[in-house]
Amino acid sequence: MITTPSDSARQAVDHLADGDVDQAFQRLEALAYAVEAETQERTYVALQALEACPEVALAMPRHLPAAAARLKELAAEKAAAHARIRETIGLIRANRR
Repeated sequence: MITTPSDSARQAVDHLADGDVDQAFQRLEALAYAVEAETQERTYVALQALEACPEVALAMPRHLPAAAARLKELAAEKAAAHARIRETIGLIRANRR
């Protein structure tokens, strides 16, 4: 069965509701790694597509600044998501003590 990041997040919340902090912590760690891997895979695929078709990039130079800006936005969103995940993991660790 494929588990999506949303499923993992829901499972972590369910574990917390049940008082199983260890399982919740494990689900959140798995979620952080899954999000990172998925982001890296998508970036790799996009870069491969551009490298395979350089004429596309050359034919549409007016779109490149917008694409670069969007990539920067996505990088910022990714960094913010990872910061929230790290913060949540930190809170769980602090509550475990």
